[in-house]
Amino acid sequence: MDMKQYISNAIERYTEIPSPSCSERKFLDYLIANDFARIKNMSVSSEKVLLIGDSKNSKPLFIAHTDRIALSDQVSIYRDDIKITGQLDNTLSIAILSYLVNKKDLSLNILLTTQEEICGSVDQITETIKQMTFLEPIPVVLDVDIYPDEESPCITYSPLKPFLSTVAITKKSQGWHISEAGFVYRYANRQAIAFMGIPISNLHSAKESAYWESIDMARKMIEQLVAQ
Repeated sequence: MDMKQYISNAIERYTEIPSPSCSERKFLDYLIANDFARIKNMSVSSEKVLLIGDSKNSKPLFIAHTDRIALSDQVSIYRDDIKITGQLDNTLSIAILSYLVNKKDLSLNILLTTQEEICGSVDQITETIKQMTFLEPIPVVLDVDIYPDEESPCITYSPLKPFLSTVAITKKSQGWHISEAGFVYRYANRQAIAFMGIPISNLHSAKESAYWESIDMARKMIEQLVAQ
């Protein structure tokens, strides 16, 4: 199964499980039992799930929120060779991580957060980073970013540490200030954290759209971060 088909199928599965802010438990349990079942070392709480795929080395901690905006419109997933359309915030980031774990056999450290859409995930992130000091985690928030449809497909990346600046930077850091990463940096004693944003159009609708080229860039960048 190629990346496009895998990610499309994953987002279709996710879409069938409602996950509004403060009601993400069913979706979290589904992800643990299915997409991330290969990662046996995990810490589960009422608000978040920490998955440790590599406990021996200092690795990036990839952070993805699991809540979604409640929509009145029915959500359907459409894809062609250029784009995918549906409710992609933030199912797209989770699907990419699932693909890398299950199809590329990457050992990833992942934090699945809740309540991001209502600014409730900052404490979850800062508490987890403190708990993982033995690994010296490199926190990287994965999320969507806002770009008009006519923009060329590329991802945004905002590093705050020299060890991340070796990765090629694409576009300006547009989504930084309204992401989990921006809030953590501002309100948690300027915690070093990075943001990787996949540009989409029609944010917070049933027709959010992203280029496959952007998605593949994000996939490659994650692989490069893990390999450093």
